[in-house]
Amino acid sequence: MRESAGQLRQADAEAHEAPALGGELPCELTIRLVADADRSVLLVRGELDMATETAFGDFLDVAARRRPACLVVDLEGVTCIGASGLGQLARILPRLEAAGGTLAITSTSPSAYRVLDVAGLTTCMHVEPPTPEEP
Repeated sequence: MRESAGQLRQADAEAHEAPALGGELPCELTIRLVADADRSVLLVRGELDMATETAFGDFLDVAARRRPACLVVDLEGVTCIGASGLGQLARILPRLEAAGGTLAITSTSPSAYRVLDVAGLTTCMHVEPPTPEEP
């Protein structure tokens, strides 16, 4: 069944590519794929570090195989971003760009944005700045 461009469909990535994911995710990480014809959104919750690097990379690969015009990585629930998580974002970017797509990082906390900025990722991909907290 094909969805119209305006309708988003939620599905765990296991429903798209179970063999590519290689089993259960580490308990520190939850990822959900929401996709339509032009855009894939990864809703990420938990820690992006060495323990979750492979699972995160597998989800990025599943989303990239859909060849979206834009892959959005929503970091609203991310509590920690380590070098391994940054490496996965940097790894997938050229693959998306080669297919004519873009990568956008949204819902960053101030600390997550700072890590992405210090790593130089804010200059090579769209990273939404955190919204200021109301007083």
